[in-house]
Amino acid sequence: MNPKDLALTIRRKVLRSVRRRGIAGTAWFFTYRSISLLLGRTPISQFDKRNGTDTTNEVKLHDLSVNSANVKFGIPYTGTPAEVFEQFFRDAPIPHEAFTFVDFGSGKGRAVMLASNYPFRKIIGVEFAPELIEIAKTNLSKYRDPAQKCTDIEFVCSDATEYPLPADPMVFYFANPFVKDVMRTMVRRIEQSLRDFPREAWVVYVNPVELHMFENNPLLERFECNVNIAVYRYLPPGIRTRMTQ
Repeated sequence: MNPKDLALTIRRKVLRSVRRRGIAGTAWFFTYRSISLLLGRTPISQFDKRNGTDTTNEVKLHDLSVNSANVKFGIPYTGTPAEVFEQFFRDAPIPHEAFTFVDFGSGKGRAVMLASNYPFRKIIGVEFAPELIEIAKTNLSKYRDPAQKCTDIEFVCSDATEYPLPADPMVFYFANPFVKDVMRTMVRRIEQSLRDFPREAWVVYVNPVELHMFENNPLLERFECNVNIAVYRYLPPGIRTRMTQ
């Protein structure tokens, strides 16, 4: 392949990756891919080294037995960057004990395990690939962080668009699990759920490729937004009034 064709091929791959993974996800992907080529293997994350878990390697969905038409809209599995997760949740003004944390597209369970270090009422990982669910359960059985505060943890094998949203105060967590078609459906479902059962809720969107879908939502107030994470908050009118008095 001549240099011009090589440059065009690289450009197409980068643009395709940005559309699916976003800028932050593409940077992560190509950095790890380059290191993998140099080492002959994928470097193990510090999270996995510390916990003896398996959450590092990317997994393509066509290698899995997913029983859902939405598989074509899914993003290859990559683990949530622990530092991005912790940077937000460490200081977030969320009364954890009252909240259910749901990770949509929970993959191998890294975000679920990270969330368990906070005293959430309950933690749920929703994933439509049964193989990833089994890996996540094995990972959770190995996870022994002394900081862990929540042990009411459940993994559910389900398409995110079919999973019944709990009526609890919620943290809706997404780590860029799917492209706009499914994300649009999830935004509508969250909006409808909040209208049907008004309660405080947070949307935490890591690697926010489809950011505009939340930015344009009249119910959600932006709390934080950068290239790595976008966070939105919903306060029912009664709670908002009490907080402003």
